[in-house]
Amino acid sequence: MLLVLMQLLVSVSSLPQCDPQRRGLC
Repeated sequence: MLLVLMQLLVSVSSLPQCDPQRRGLC
């Protein structure tokens, strides 16, 4: 579970704030 959360944090941090594949986090 922790590994999944860490991967999500790293992926979100690596990707730009506005990403359609990430539910458009702006």
